[in-house]
Amino acid sequence: TQISYYIKDKEFMSISKSVLALIGFAAVSLPMVFSASAEARPYVLSKTEVNSVGTKYDSTQTEVRAGYEQSVGKSAKVYVELGPGYQWPSGDSGQALLVYEIGVKGDITKNLEGKIKVEGGYGFTTQTTQNKIETTVQYNF
Repeated sequence: TQISYYIKDKEFMSISKSVLALIGFAAVSLPMVFSASAEARPYVLSKTEVNSVGTKYDSTQTEVRAGYEQSVGKSAKVYVELGPGYQWPSGDSGQALLVYEIGVKGDITKNLEGKIKVEGGYGFTTQTTQNKIETTVQYNF
């Protein structure tokens, strides 16, 4: 079943009850997972992306995420971010999003750092999920 949200009699977003339950579970459980350690650090961030294909504007996406970062061992950190977003595609109506990022970053050697993350979001209007995996390796002189 679906739950619909309206603004001035126009449907703003529609979401299934199972997705809503998953969002609620994540929002309640993530702080508890990280609160056991003194090394856990909560934070809030804002992110805006403006995308183009060649020289043609494609879309803008703005996000606000609440996150927790946890130290693991001497040089690694695990982090989780979750929050709302909004996407304005070119020539189409925008949509509300639920966005997330989960990752691990740290030192591999004295001069080598690494990061791997999974990032994505759920579009409430299109009812689709987009995900990406990104790895980064950086050598410091």
